Amino acid sequence: MVAATRSAVLGFAYLLAFSVGMCSLLLVAALATDTTLRLPRAGPWMLWVKRAFAVILLGVAEYYLVQMGTLLT
Repeated sequence: MVAATRSAVLGFAYLLAFSVGMCSLLLVAALATDTTLRLPRAGPWMLWVKRAFAVILLGVAEYYLVQMGTLLT
């Protein structure tokens, strides 16, 4: 689009907006890693969380397998 309009200002504005967006993502990632240091330590409760997510994952996989089977027949 910028090449079609031949506007250097528009190209600069798009690249500036893109770079600000990418930098903000990096800033969010840096802040997220800082907050993960404050999370509680893993313990026996983590096994229950892992099992719960495993059951959810298997349920979703089964749902998609059933949906695929209905499409094939």
